[in-house]
Amino acid sequence: MVYLYTELLQDVILSVLRQFLELLRHRNSSVQAKVVSALAELSSQEKFKDIIARALPEFIKLLQDRDISVRTNAVDVFGKLLEQGRFQHAILNALPKFIKLLEDEDANVRYKAVSVFGEISKQETFHNVISNLNALPNFLKLLMDGDSNVRYYAVSAFGKLSEQGKFKDAIINALPQFMKLLEDGDSNVQCNVLSVFGKLSEQKEFHDAISNAIPVFLKLLQDGNSKVQSNAVFVFGELSEQETFYDAISEALPKFLKLLKDGNGDVRSDAVSAFGKLSLSQQGRFQDAIVDALPDFMKLRKDTDNRVRRDFVTVFGKMSEQGKFQNYISNKLPKFLKLLNDRDNIVLYNVVSVFGKLSENEKFHDALSDALPEFLKLRKDTSNYVRREAVSVFGKLPRQGKFQPAISKALPKFLKLLKDEDNQVRNLTVSLIDKFLEQEEFHDTIVKALPEFLRLLNDRNSDVQSNAMSVFNKLSRKERFRDMTSPVAQPQAQYKL
Repeated sequence: MVYLYTELLQDVILSVLRQFLELLRHRNSSVQAKVVSALAELSSQEKFKDIIARALPEFIKLLQDRDISVRTNAVDVFGKLLEQGRFQHAILNALPKFIKLLEDEDANVRYKAVSVFGEISKQETFHNVISNLNALPNFLKLLMDGDSNVRYYAVSAFGKLSEQGKFKDAIINALPQFMKLLEDGDSNVQCNVLSVFGKLSEQKEFHDAISNAIPVFLKLLQDGNSKVQSNAVFVFGELSEQETFYDAISEALPKFLKLLKDGNGDVRSDAVSAFGKLSLSQQGRFQDAIVDALPDFMKLRKDTDNRVRRDFVTVFGKMSEQGKFQNYISNKLPKFLKLLNDRDNIVLYNVVSVFGKLSENEKFHDALSDALPEFLKLRKDTSNYVRREAVSVFGKLPRQGKFQPAISKALPKFLKLLKDEDNQVRNLTVSLIDKFLEQEEFHDTIVKALPEFLRLLNDRNSDVQSNAMSVFNKLSRKERFRDMTSPVAQPQAQYKL
């Protein structure tokens, strides 16, 4: 019924669309602006594209309308039409008029135009036209525009152009000018520059220019604005992954490591993430400094900011995979595992996930087995996500050695999650049966859970039902379960037919 109403509504719109688009010529600018706005919405619907395509010549004229609001709306629509392949030819023809808007007297028009220009630059179809129109000089002027919004969106567009081979030479030549924006008076502009700065660092062609800007960049690690400082810290971590910048990073490490104790949670959080990247350096260039900072790093497990603890857990897990830190990780593991009692769901989820990875290394088994009681409690956690991860990790834990008694004792409790309210928890618990099925010592436990398991063959969720059917078929082929599954095997077989 809803579909029918939608179709009828589209037919009504189609019948009046031609007359509606005539309003693009209306003398009242507010009427024009509303028509342009509606045009943007309609352009995404296939049914209206032919009519809209015929109206585009009138629409293109509005890019040069005297009224600011009309030009502003026209730029918005131009950007949305850009997403539709049907209108590319019209956009190509209109580019000369559009490019002029980069010099518009109104800042709102300029910032919207430069934002769309960035999107245009991503499409190779328009590259030659952009070059032939000599649009880049006018675009680059906007990096120094008097309006902070214009500068902000010019920075974003600069990042997009830097990804296009056609414009790389121009971007390289403009990098010194771009880098000056690291000291922009607007913190939002600075943060956007830092974001692009980090992405540029991934391309070797830009490394020389970036190296020249490193001294200015490093000052931002101590910036008075915590948002700028936090972004700079994040980029510091990205730079540490590029060998070109190792010397500069090494020199700045003492100042950087102090940020693990910064008073701002965002700064500490990004410092932890960057610390993780430094610790993973393949050449071990920063290892001595990282080792010296480990005591400060470990204190962050008790940080009052949830985000810091979340990042701490993730980095701790990654460091545990590095042989150079495993002795330290092993010694500190009991303290880390106290986070199984953390109050934040995401911290808990991350700890459970790391618990699973740690269990793959026998070196950590003593500490993990001691913490198993706390881990096993998480099957009852109020968070669906934590319960899901707990079930998933439980199925991967070793079933021998120190883990075996606890696993055997806990399996009946985990199988009660076949009744869990969450679809994914039930589905993962069904998979638990599949995983434990191959070991005979768990068969008695599985037998006791069969009544609840068999109900899932008719579960309300199709994924659970399908998984249960698959496991049921495996059960029915094992002699231990054949008698208990045969009463329902025949009806299920008929159902499948």
